[in-house]
Amino acid sequence: MLGMLAEGYRIRGEHGEYTVLRHFKTGGFGELYLLSGDLIGKIPRLDVVIQVGFEKVRGRFETEKGVLKTVKGERHVVRFVDFGYVRVQGYELPVIIMEFVKGPTLRDYVEKNGPLEGRSALLFARALLEAVRSVNEKGYVLRDLKPSNIILRGGDPSDPVVVDFGCALYHEVTQLPENYPDWRISSGSYTHPDLSSKGGVEFYYDVYSYGATLYYALTGEHPNNPEFRKCGVFAEVVKKCMLGGLGHTSQIVLPGGKVRIRVEGSEYTFDVFKCGGKILIGRDRSSLRVVAVCGDERVTLADDVEQYISRLPEGHLLVDVARMKVVRLGKNKPALYRGGRWVVVRGEEAIGLRERVALSYGEVSGTTYLEMELAVE
Repeated sequence: MLGMLAEGYRIRGEHGEYTVLRHFKTGGFGELYLLSGDLIGKIPRLDVVIQVGFEKVRGRFETEKGVLKTVKGERHVVRFVDFGYVRVQGYELPVIIMEFVKGPTLRDYVEKNGPLEGRSALLFARALLEAVRSVNEKGYVLRDLKPSNIILRGGDPSDPVVVDFGCALYHEVTQLPENYPDWRISSGSYTHPDLSSKGGVEFYYDVYSYGATLYYALTGEHPNNPEFRKCGVFAEVVKKCMLGGLGHTSQIVLPGGKVRIRVEGSEYTFDVFKCGGKILIGRDRSSLRVVAVCGDERVTLADDVEQYISRLPEGHLLVDVARMKVVRLGKNKPALYRGGRWVVVRGEEAIGLRERVALSYGEVSGTTYLEMELAVE
């Protein structure tokens, strides 16, 4: 193979030396080598260097090194170890040395075992979200999140590791030469249409890829069919991404699992998919009972809240799980407990997990009615 490093080749990094044990894998941009010490060495493919130019390739590897060093220590991001150069056919090629994450890719796992289900699916979703969030919060955008770039450590779906940062760029990068190899990229249905057509560095690109990857993990199908856009919470996330209205991953809640709402000491659990990501809580006008309405389900709350019914205004509080917002509906005055006091929600307000929210609040008396807390299992 063109540009192969021989077995026993010594790679000198900034912090040590590493021995090549064998060639491991050829990727779209680089060659991977298994190194001593359970490590992986990644160098650019020589044909790519010849095609796009050494300086562009080196710039890409320097950027990838910067991302990995910035997020070092995150459990679900491949661990950066060292950086150096190797000589191949007259070229001084950069090499990134990382931990060797043992396990199948998400794509290989799903193809062999089928879609993720139950608790393993939720744990996977949470862990992957943390990986994406950790990168975004440092100012970087992955831009190429997909099932083949995620390894399940030890074959455990609850322990995914994002391993390819070759297309990542800093968010404040606004202009690169048109022939930059990764300004516009496409990984099919996992890439936001804007990234494929005009390129750039936007946080919502990663949100889109996160939703698409999760769709694959839970269905075993690539999200290139109409059903993807009908998939409850996923549809909300993807729609916001395509419209450019969701600016950062921290604004979304896990599109899966169950929502627990605690009301006056009683606890109620709702399936996020079944309710389409939206739950109404309030006074039912026909029966004058306080109920939770989740899709077609109507759940009457416990008798110990009867004392509040006569004082509750008509209307409901909408808990939008997909967008993590509460919305005032009707005449009631919902409120959030922030900064040591209750703040009345006038229209629509973002809400965090385990944040206290009241269906109605008496501004004069300071009394809250039907105080509840939102959580995700």
